[in-house]
Amino acid sequence: MSNYFICPFFHAGVQFTTNVGAPLANGRIYTYQAGTTNAFSTWTSNTGAANNPNPIILDFTGRLTQEIWLQYAQPYKFIVTDSSNNPVGPPLDNISGVNDTSESFNQVIVINSVSSSDTSNAASANAVKWAYNEANLAYTAANNAGNLASQAYTAANNAANAGVSFYSNNHLIHTGNQLNFNNTSTANISVTSNTGGEVNVSIVANGAASSIASNGYGWLPSGQLLQYGSFNCINGSVAVNFPTAFPNNVFAITVEWAYSSPDAGFVSSSNTSAFIYTNGNGGLCYFMAVGN
Repeated sequence: MSNYFICPFFHAGVQFTTNVGAPLANGRIYTYQAGTTNAFSTWTSNTGAANNPNPIILDFTGRLTQEIWLQYAQPYKFIVTDSSNNPVGPPLDNISGVNDTSESFNQVIVINSVSSSDTSNAASANAVKWAYNEANLAYTAANNAGNLASQAYTAANNAANAGVSFYSNNHLIHTGNQLNFNNTSTANISVTSNTGGEVNVSIVANGAASSIASNGYGWLPSGQLLQYGSFNCINGSVAVNFPTAFPNNVFAITVEWAYSSPDAGFVSSSNTSAFIYTNGNGGLCYFMAVGN
């Protein structure tokens, strides 16, 4: 097994832009251990033979000139700045390489007791609230930016199918098979009583939508919205709509030509719904955008 995995969204040739959509000329990418300010190396290939500099310096068009490979079992934090070290967008934290499977669910959760005089409602609701908070912590820890939407859905449903049981006043609470978490702080909780003092509990989170498609989007655990897709660029200007509008801000947009040589185009303007790509070589281009 390789010890190095490709970065899920920063690739050679992609173009970074400022907060107002101009090319991020000679910008910088700093890399750290996740959740810290401890600088940590990335690599130029999957062999780990050579480190990238830290910071990685973009060229005069705001493009990344080398690949970024991440170490196995080491989540990273990325901070992008301009050439004067002014941040461009928020940090991207807890990022692992594509197909890095080092993080998984392996914790057994046990509730010793929950006390209430109303076993069919209050006690079970308290237990469910605790379980919901624990599930959200597990959701955050397990996410990988490269496949966060499908991974979170699969992990949550696996937890439900594992047969987790809770006891309230010596009565068994069944948690059912409805545990869907999508970066949310609320959930619909349904509690029904059965004969013998048992209650059935269902949890359905009111999560933010995501779309796993050729042009799609998903929410990162830190609250940023990541969008991606493709379009046909022209030797002129073309408007490209995001798969969904950003609710507040667009922090960065990168565009990569689908062919071998670099594309001469650049993002000339943007808003929360779309961006304008100007003076492209023509043909297929891929984009990625981060905002909130």
